[in-house]
Amino acid sequence: MTDEDVAECPKCGSTSIQAVSVNKSDPLKAFLTADLTGSTAAGIAAGSGSAIRVVCLKCGCQWDPANAEAQRRLKALSGRAGAAAKIRELEAIQEEESEASGNRLRILAVIVVIGLVCLFLVYITNN
Repeated sequence: MTDEDVAECPKCGSTSIQAVSVNKSDPLKAFLTADLTGSTAAGIAAGSGSAIRVVCLKCGCQWDPANAEAQRRLKALSGRAGAAAKIRELEAIQEEESEASGNRLRILAVIVVIGLVCLFLVYITNN
């Protein structure tokens, strides 16, 4: 077995990790399934499920084992991938936050325009 075959925490590098089943529920899916099928049992089955999370027993970090990008990001932000990788990740996060902020402003502008159009329509309808 090589070092690459050993699973490790992307944050602290510990090999003391454990896979844990996490229950997930979707009440809307359960309600719709029960309503459409007329079966409460089908609704309960459709609205429940589980996912696997990995937990580091040393530092408590949790991650999705299927999400390699998240593991890479955790490793970079913890400094385990080197200082340059950490700086690149921090810059990427700042860029993502900047884009999200711009998107929020665009959404707010659209909402304001829709509100003004609605006010205008109410005004011309009443006059």
